[in-house]
Amino acid sequence: GAYGSNPNCRCGSSPTITVQAIDQCPECSDSHFDLNAAAMAQITGSEAMAGLCGIITVDYERVDCEANTFYVKNKGGTSQWWYGMHLNDVAGDGGVSSVNLFKDGDKVGSCTKNEGPSFWICAASNGEFPDLPLDIQITGYSGTSVTASGCITSYEGGAEMRCNTNLGGASTSDSTSDTKTTTTTTTSSGSSGSTA
Repeated sequence: GAYGSNPNCRCGSSPTITVQAIDQCPECSDSHFDLNAAAMAQITGSEAMAGLCGIITVDYERVDCEANTFYVKNKGGTSQWWYGMHLNDVAGDGGVSSVNLFKDGDKVGSCTKNEGPSFWICAASNGEFPDLPLDIQITGYSGTSVTASGCITSYEGGAEMRCNTNLGGASTSDSTSDTKTTTTTTTSSGSSGSTA
């Protein structure tokens, strides 16, 4: 059939959607994106087809995010001793190469994705993060950095905190325009691991 064993799964109008990539599927190849069901439904034209299509071929390109501010969403289990977060609505091409945390101008922690590809894990400089609020500095792949003063105001898991700044809007030179890739749907309604 047209898409694996389902010949009825077709995208006749070549729809265009813009979605945010917020994490990486550790077991997936570099040419594979897992889309949430809502994004897949936009591509296939219906919610019913979104669950049937499985793997489809799409063209994609990295585009600028036009958000004025980014936000931090804490991971479950976050505390002053263990801090994990997602970064969302990062402007520019959305690529973040480093994250650091500050209190009163002093660096109190640095964050990596070494513990898992889907979120940032932050290590406190002194084994424990100080009282809130904290400033967060993000650096894009282009080398541009911004610091959001007083953005982190909670250690509660699931808390969302909108910051007061964002990276610039220029795309990096490693843009992946017109590259073929495969896409699968996920059925979790809370999943937002979509692609750009």
